[in-house]
Amino acid sequence: MDAIYSAIETKLLVSGFIKHVDLYYGQIETQDNAGGSLDLPFKCPAVFVSFQDILFTDTSFSGTVLLRVVSNDLRRDKLGPFDLAKKVDLLIHNLSGASFEPLKRLGASMDENARNLYVMERTYSISKGQETPPTEEQPQTLEVTPDIRVYKGVE
Repeated sequence: MDAIYSAIETKLLVSGFIKHVDLYYGQIETQDNAGGSLDLPFKCPAVFVSFQDILFTDTSFSGTVLLRVVSNDLRRDKLGPFDLAKKVDLLIHNLSGASFEPLKRLGASMDENARNLYVMERTYSISKGQETPPTEEQPQTLEVTPDIRVYKGVE
């Protein structure tokens, strides 16, 4: 999962419009931002990443990653919540790496429980297919038995 997180973090931070990327551990829910006063421990716009329902086999994995796209003041961020989420979608959909297949967007929703924050949630599928072990190519051999007949005239 670290390769997927790292790829998402790099892609979003390099874009320049996302100011903070982190693993999600309840940062939004733990904010006492009732009454309009926001003292957030992260800069907005921010994206929080959480991995969900990951299933493993010996050589593959599959599951989902949830991105929470957070904005607190649309006048400063200069992007509305839908525009911001759309820009994130354009960067993340089909993002791939050596250890994972392209991320595919599965769904979108709004977290309506975050007070004084705009939180757009985006869900993507993540997977790595089963790798087949490399095999040495065996040389192809063909046995030939010559069938040489010599004909001396026709009787």
